Amino acid sequence: MKLPVFRPRLAALCGALLMAAMPPAQAASFDCAKAKTRTDLLICRTDSLSALDEELSRRYKQLTAQTDAAALKTDQLGWMRERDQCKDAACLADSYNARLKFLSTWNDADPEPANVAGVYGTRRPSFIHNPDTQRDEPVDMWDCLALKRKSGSELEFKFTLFGSNAHSCEMEGVARKAKGSAYEYRETMEMVSGQPECKLSISFHQGYVELLDEGDRCRQQFCGMRASIGGAAFPRARLNVKRCKD
Repeated sequence: MKLPVFRPRLAALCGALLMAAMPPAQAASFDCAKAKTRTDLLICRTDSLSALDEELSRRYKQLTAQTDAAALKTDQLGWMRERDQCKDAACLADSYNARLKFLSTWNDADPEPANVAGVYGTRRPSFIHNPDTQRDEPVDMWDCLALKRKSGSELEFKFTLFGSNAHSCEMEGVARKAKGSAYEYRETMEMVSGQPECKLSISFHQGYVELLDEGDRCRQQFCGMRASIGGAAFPRARLNVKRCKD
C-alpha cells in the first residue's frame, strides 16, 4: 500500500491555516481578543507595535501615581484620538515613540514657557447627591483655566474648579513672575481679621500647568465647602478646550 506523499506546498498551506487560527499577540493595555478598530488590530498583529503599547502602558501607569491623574488622563485621551488617525504601522510607531518621549518629560519644570495664552480644561470625575434616590451619582465635571499674557512678567488668570456635589472655586487676577517656573498671586483676605494672605502659585511643567494654594488660604475665600484649588492641573497640549470656551 502506497502512503500519500506529504508535499511541501500542502505543509505550507496547513501552516498558514494554523497561524490564521491562532489568536493575535497580546498587548498589555487591552485585550487583543476584543480588538475591532484599525489601530487595535494593527497593534495586535505587529510585534513591535505591541511592545511599544506595553511600554507606553507601563509609563502611563507610573505617571498616574506621580502626578495629577485627571490632567494626565485628559491628555492621554486626546493623544489617542490623534494616534487613531494613523493608517499604517509606520505612522503608529512614530506616534508611540513621540508620546513616550513626551511623557518622559511630563513632570519636568518649564521655567520660561514661550506661549501660555489660551483656555485649558481637564475632565474630572465627581459626584452629585440625588435627593430623590438619596444616592451620590457619578458625573464628569470640567475644570477650566484661562491664561493671558499681560506683560513679560505678568499673567492674567481666571479659573473655575469643581469639587463634589458641584461645589466650585472661582478666582481671577494677575499673577507675577516668581522663582523658577512659577507665577504668584497674593491677596489679603478681609473676611477674617488677622487672616494670612491668599497666595496662589501657577507653575509650568513640560506637560501641564499646576495651581498651588499655600496653606489652603485661597480656598477659604474662593471655594465652596467641597471644592479646593491646591494641586489642580491642566494638560498644556489640550489648549483652547471647547468645553471651557462655551
